[in-house]
Amino acid sequence: MQDKVSNLTLDDYIISGDTLDEGELKSIALYKQLDADYLLIDEKAGRRVAKLNQIKIIGSLGVLIEAKKKGVLPILRPKIEILRESKIHFSNNLLDYALRAVNE
Repeated sequence: MQDKVSNLTLDDYIISGDTLDEGELKSIALYKQLDADYLLIDEKAGRRVAKLNQIKIIGSLGVLIEAKKKGVLPILRPKIEILRESKIHFSNNLLDYALRAVNE
């Protein structure tokens, strides 16, 4: 019986208090496999699970803010307006905060 026991670490598992879809689970697994710096995720449940797993996260809006701050994106406002009209729900307060964060 002893020879059938294998060593497992917590890294082999994803701690989850929420039900995630397959895409979110695969994203978290890929983050762990690649030992990535950040996990790009916008869904609230996915972000909650990522935090439970001590994963550094960034959302779409965070990527846009960083792109603007680093000069990759000259103007953020047009991208924010696209997000306002998209199917992805961002509160107007959050979108306005993003513009203030980059002085637009």
